[in-house]
Amino acid sequence: MSTTVHVRLPHAAPLAPGFKAQLARTGRSVWNGLHAVGAARARRELVNLAIASESTHPELAAHLRRVVREDWLSKG
Repeated sequence: MSTTVHVRLPHAAPLAPGFKAQLARTGRSVWNGLHAVGAARARRELVNLAIASESTHPELAAHLRRVVREDWLSKG
């Protein structure tokens, strides 16, 4: 036995163009803020990894420091 349920949702009024543009700007601002927070955290983690691997893998440590110094994380 199967049951089918049909639900009618109320029709939403279209958004005004100005409101849609403001919503898009707000979304981009939030996304950019999250990206900046993530990039800062990644930089800290790369520096910590470079410090931890300096004695065993100096080439890797140098590469990680170069990545942080050249700020590759913000170019995405």
